[in-house]
Amino acid sequence: MREWLVGDKRRTLKPWARDSAMLETVYAHSQGTFFESPIMWYRAFVENYHYEVEKDLPLEVDQVGVPLIHIAGAEDSIGPPQLYDDPEMQALVPDLTTMSLRFCPSRLEHEEW
Repeated sequence: MREWLVGDKRRTLKPWARDSAMLETVYAHSQGTFFESPIMWYRAFVENYHYEVEKDLPLEVDQVGVPLIHIAGAEDSIGPPQLYDDPEMQALVPDLTTMSLRFCPSRLEHEEW
């Protein structure tokens, strides 16, 4: 990330992101609060606002009580198949089925399609 920012690397915007009429419509629809909610959630996460409330919650509230299936691409870097290999994670999701697909087109945003 540092190399990207310091190196001033730039990407060409996708056609839909260059359409000024579309962007104006989206901005008007959001009534100017474009980033207010995302920034609130980000700040709450980064500044750990919820810690004081969540630190005293019982462990049971973090457990998934229904069957869960996790399907991931073999090379998925965001939700890899190994995500639930951790015994601590498996304890939180007791009825878990995992599947790994050999090919999955999910990619990071900065990758080329």
